[in-house]
Amino acid sequence: MTAITDGLDLQKVLKLDFDPKALLEKYRAERDKRLRPEGNKQYIKIEGEFSQYLDDHFAQGRAERDALDLDVDVVIIGGGFAGLQAGTKLRKLGVDDFRIIDRAADFGGNWYWNRYPGAACDSESYGYFPLLEETGYIPTSRYPDAGEIHQHAARIARHFDLYKAALFQTNVTSMVWNEEASRWTVETDRGDLLRARFTILAGGETMNIKLPGIPGIRSFKGHSFHTARWDYNYTGGSLKGKLDKLSDKRVAIIGTGCSAIQVVPHLGESAQQLYVFQRTPALVDPRNNTPTDPAWVSSLEPGWQEARVEVLFADVEGRPGCEPANDLGFADQQRAIRKLAAQAAEAARQAGVELSMRDLMELGDMLYMEGVRARIGEIVKDPATAEALKPYYATWCKRPAWNDGYLATFNRPNVTLVDVPDGVERITDGGLVANGVEYEVDLIVYASGLEVGHSSVFKLARFPIVGRRGVTLDDHWAESFRNMHGVLVHNLPNYFQMTVIGAGLGANYLYPNGKQATHIAWIIKRCIDQEIASVEPTLEAEDAWRRALDESHSPENNPGWAEYGNARAQCTPGYMNNEGDAKDNKGIFANIHGFGASAYIRHMEEWRESETEMPGLTITRISDAVSVT
Repeated sequence: MTAITDGLDLQKVLKLDFDPKALLEKYRAERDKRLRPEGNKQYIKIEGEFSQYLDDHFAQGRAERDALDLDVDVVIIGGGFAGLQAGTKLRKLGVDDFRIIDRAADFGGNWYWNRYPGAACDSESYGYFPLLEETGYIPTSRYPDAGEIHQHAARIARHFDLYKAALFQTNVTSMVWNEEASRWTVETDRGDLLRARFTILAGGETMNIKLPGIPGIRSFKGHSFHTARWDYNYTGGSLKGKLDKLSDKRVAIIGTGCSAIQVVPHLGESAQQLYVFQRTPALVDPRNNTPTDPAWVSSLEPGWQEARVEVLFADVEGRPGCEPANDLGFADQQRAIRKLAAQAAEAARQAGVELSMRDLMELGDMLYMEGVRARIGEIVKDPATAEALKPYYATWCKRPAWNDGYLATFNRPNVTLVDVPDGVERITDGGLVANGVEYEVDLIVYASGLEVGHSSVFKLARFPIVGRRGVTLDDHWAESFRNMHGVLVHNLPNYFQMTVIGAGLGANYLYPNGKQATHIAWIIKRCIDQEIASVEPTLEAEDAWRRALDESHSPENNPGWAEYGNARAQCTPGYMNNEGDAKDNKGIFANIHGFGASAYIRHMEEWRESETEMPGLTITRISDAVSVT
């Protein structure tokens, strides 16, 4: 709490059921016992001897094809929704000479891989699924399962004829800028040699899976896999659960993030014994999924999806006077916290106490989390288990989850919660050791998440990206992330990226990601039409974008974001605060637009409408290109 409240007994003054100062101390204690000095380095990059964790259990063998040797306008790396949107936007502008490369056997990206039992959307589908109006599709429910999401990816690809451009089950091995030819040379593990005027790194490459660096992880002689590579051959069942091959198996799942929240109910239902190893409890709200209302569908008018997303983002961003989105998720959660803060403000007014906006929002968050913890106590029957499941942190210290079966699963006699704030001690040939106890298991499921945005540990791509004069992307980002609009990078001509680094977030990632695709396609089309050989941002343009991001984080310009930054520093460690080092300049939230996706999107739109031609870019026209020896 701030100094203005240090001398106040807020519990008494505001007639609260808890002591805010004592609760804040509890938050700090829970954070401190989970901090680890190695930070992000506690995780293992999946490569080399761990490569089996990348095996594709969904592909029907490896499709053989001849190696390609060709020139194209664009290579898109990644066949998830980012790559699909990039291909779609290019198609709409008449740019058809491109290839989409992906290691999976079909489109979908994370939604190709994330097909574990219970996998489902946790952002409202009407704003999350891209291109609904263009493809004429309406999701079956507010939060459909992963199968429907994957099918929509395929629907987009069919609608825009993207399959003919796809190179599946293919990994890029290098990407090098050829100055003389003004083209990128892209090589793959299939022996392909593609010479592309432009390259787009489409998001998914930043989302490789990771493993916890637990001592002895190589020792386990049972079966193991990551949630993002679910092995139904071993477990039986499907997305709907009913994992019949686990009926005589002892199973451990490590992690309690969003994936684990969805899969635990199905493991608990099917396994002989389930051990859930929890480092940090999850914030789990009820899902209350609802089928899509046909009457609502019949009322929709052209442009409905853009309008819906605008309302959703405005609500999540807390813009004054915005229409309630009522999404049963992120928007409702944020609105509930603001309502509780308003109630605290009214209680303070009646008590004649002046509280800052920071105090009020912190109180609103505490009140909300008190409700979350109370619900756990109501559902989970064993008091000790219920207490261990209670999250003692602010709402966005760990990404919130929504599920109707997770908490009740711990009432099953075959399900045991193993609370390990310090992490699992070690893995043996037959199981796991935690809190001095060995748990013998047949299967270990790693629900340990994805590599996200910290290049000092995990690279943006699994292959070298080499630009002008041999400068690599890693070289350019050695000290800090630098780019323009989150999309263009100095020394990498005609290179575009679709990630959160230097971009803006909101109610979901795919909407601003689609706006990035629009921005990139516009630049590529402009270059083709005006016979421009290459474009790249100047260092000054990167500096200007860095200043814009920093200004969007400053207390003077954006006190709400600045306070969020302070709050994250007090969070339990996780990817939201860079494993406890929230001030590291390579953490995710140090490098996104503090005013959110809407402001970020306006920046790109205003830039395209500028009277100056593509300001901030060094433009080399084909007629002016000079051969370099």
